[in-house]
Amino acid sequence: MQSPADRHPVSPANCDDEIDLLDLIEGLWKQKLLIMLVTLLFTVVGGCYAFFTTPTYLATSQLIPPSTKDIDELEKLKNIDSSGSNYTTETVFSSFLLTLQSNDARKAFFEQPEVKQYFLTKAGKDSILAWHLFNEAISINTGKDNKTASVSLATDSPQKAAEWTNEFVSLAAELSSNKLAADLKEEIQTHIDNLKQEIKNSRVSYQSQIDTELSKLNEALGIARALNLTEPLRTDSVIEGRSDMMVDEIRRLYRLGSKALEAEIAAIGERRKNEVFIPELSRLERNLNLLEKLAVDGQNIKPAIVDLQAQPNDKPIKPKKLFILALSVVLGGMAGIVTALLRMAIINRREKSAD
Repeated sequence: MQSPADRHPVSPANCDDEIDLLDLIEGLWKQKLLIMLVTLLFTVVGGCYAFFTTPTYLATSQLIPPSTKDIDELEKLKNIDSSGSNYTTETVFSSFLLTLQSNDARKAFFEQPEVKQYFLTKAGKDSILAWHLFNEAISINTGKDNKTASVSLATDSPQKAAEWTNEFVSLAAELSSNKLAADLKEEIQTHIDNLKQEIKNSRVSYQSQIDTELSKLNEALGIARALNLTEPLRTDSVIEGRSDMMVDEIRRLYRLGSKALEAEIAAIGERRKNEVFIPELSRLERNLNLLEKLAVDGQNIKPAIVDLQAQPNDKPIKPKKLFILALSVVLGGMAGIVTALLRMAIINRREKSAD
């Protein structure tokens, strides 16, 4: 009968593994000073980076759509001509967001001497790198359905970060207001041009109608004179009803007699000089006069409301000191163990070579 030891023999390899593991732990313990020194070195380097690197501060401004009162300036055309563009707080804010996110707004702000010099200094006078750093420093985020927006800017000074964030928002608002005003002015000019053309067409059409009426009356007058008909002809043979044929109309007209026809020709001739009879002319000229006097001021347009101005924040976003220190200790410990293992391997090889 086999004993438990015979049934489960201990493998020499397992013994060697246990001995090797114990030897490894013992060897690492003997190298604890080296491990501590490497860990300390990493911690010191990480600490130097964490405490001596220039901190970066972030400032953020929150924006919301304007009120109806803020865009009253854009309703001036609509108040005169109902066919004018319909501006709402949503469309105006969307237009502002496009300007806020545009390269034009960024370039205009970046080209300010103080801002450009700051990023050129950080980029070692490399203008391309400076522009890249500026775009990394500024961030613009829009909320759901473009109903809110935020602008953030990171610099090495909390005061500078807040000041520049607010200045960038103001610049974008000004650019957006000017663009909206320019678009409205262009639309007003288009309406003015259309009204002028409509007035011109009305006058031409009116004069054409006068000429047509005079032509018919003069032809009827010629017939009446040829017939020596001076007074209206009273006869049952007068054509009744209305016909679209000019001949029938002239037949009706000459029966009025030459006196009546001459009086009507004189009256219609006077109408040629008087534009009061032109349909809709007075309304068109009134609207034209209003549009030509209409002034649009971009400063009266407020495309967004600053819900929260950027404020200096003394807590830097980087470097994260505690995280860097903790990471330095972990990496230092790992590097110390690896260094200790390498040292042990070298020592063991030398001892074997000596044997």
